[in-house]
Amino acid sequence: MKFFSALLVVFIFFKASDCQAQTYAANDPSQGISRPIGGGDYDYISADNTQPLSFAFETVDDLMQDNIIPGAIDVQVNAKQESYNVTASIDFKGNVTDPAVLNCLAIKLANNPPSGAGSLNTQVITLSPNPALLFYQPKTNSTIPFYTYSYSLIFKAQTTMIKPGNYSYNITFTMTRP
Repeated sequence: MKFFSALLVVFIFFKASDCQAQTYAANDPSQGISRPIGGGDYDYISADNTQPLSFAFETVDDLMQDNIIPGAIDVQVNAKQESYNVTASIDFKGNVTDPAVLNCLAIKLANNPPSGAGSLNTQVITLSPNPALLFYQPKTNSTIPFYTYSYSLIFKAQTTMIKPGNYSYNITFTMTRP
């Protein structure tokens, strides 16, 4: 069983933009997911931006250093029914073939892991179409409604030129049974 939450990230030269988030839960019929839930206590994942997720560059020097939006994304997980692996992947909008663009975004855990967190990747994680493991969230019997993991969004320093233009991505956070 898979649940996911997606963010639209806009990487734009000379102009900033916002993003939107979507949340899907274990009982979301619009996603073809339905199971009996008692008292609204269901497993879910949610991702939301805490500030605009965009990068604007005016000079080449701007591209040659890491650009970081600290604590830009909050991922919330409720795992009361089962344990889950939580991954992140990226989908590129449009016809993007430039290798520099394909490997330019990364995320890194920005907060201390919540108590109750399982194994956790605390390194910089370069986003790609292949899901990268962020953390393992064990099933919890806690009264805490969800656990929040905050991630910084990083535009990695470039060593080759990127053609000026607008580049948009979807970052998808997915929780699956191990």
